[in-house]
Amino acid sequence: MLLPFSLNAHIHALNYDRKNGISRVIVSTDAPVADYRLHQDKTGKVLVLTLSGLGVSSELPVRYQVEDSYFHTLKLASAKDEATVQVELRQELEQVYFRVAPRESGHGLELHFSPPGGGISDYVPGETLQTMEDIDLFEGAYTMIISLLVVLALFAVVVWFMRRLSGRQVLLETNDIRVISRTPIGNKKNLVVVEVFEETLLIGEWDDGLCFMKTIENEKTLSRIRLHDKKVHANFSSYLKRAVTRNSVSGLTHSIRSRMDNLRSEQRDEKNP
Repeated sequence: MLLPFSLNAHIHALNYDRKNGISRVIVSTDAPVADYRLHQDKTGKVLVLTLSGLGVSSELPVRYQVEDSYFHTLKLASAKDEATVQVELRQELEQVYFRVAPRESGHGLELHFSPPGGGISDYVPGETLQTMEDIDLFEGAYTMIISLLVVLALFAVVVWFMRRLSGRQVLLETNDIRVISRTPIGNKKNLVVVEVFEETLLIGEWDDGLCFMKTIENEKTLSRIRLHDKKVHANFSSYLKRAVTRNSVSGLTHSIRSRMDNLRSEQRDEKNP
């Protein structure tokens, strides 16, 4: 917030002195400094002090030549409601110990330059450097966010796939476990007759897993299941072989369809002896 009376205030003096190895640029104003900012150009060799709400007295020169080990030229300028003091350095600002402090009277500022090692310099952002840092920071954050989203998406896919594998347990055959018959009874629901070692089990195969239903112990039922299993395997194999030798897709389709009709007829005959 700028002070109302500083809008008509001016820089009325610009002085330089050097004592005990410290060079000072003294900016005197006819009102307290309400707001100021510092920045350097892209070379790091031009320091710009901007004082808001101030002008430059018309009686002051706009350029000063100075014989100093840290800087050589001072410039004054004003535009709209702010005044600027430019200090052209002999070396980059990073190689100099620099401080800015208000004057004891409160009317103006002092810029102090001394050899490095005197303490921590005031931070002075660079115009181009600061812009590039902001761009680099944005690009780095953008890249990090995209990478994080990709990792999260891959993780979600892996979790979904693992859940599908663990949720849908498909009954597989081994040397000791043999699927004798699988009959669909609904959407992704099957009744499976399984031979485990020397026992025959009826198992429900659902979308979310397997469910044991009963052990088939009736010898007549077991015989019919085994007989049906042998017929299906033998007949299907023989008809498939004959259909393939015909080298005709329509012949293969017709043979399979005919054999399925025959199997259905045999099942009806077994139910109605």
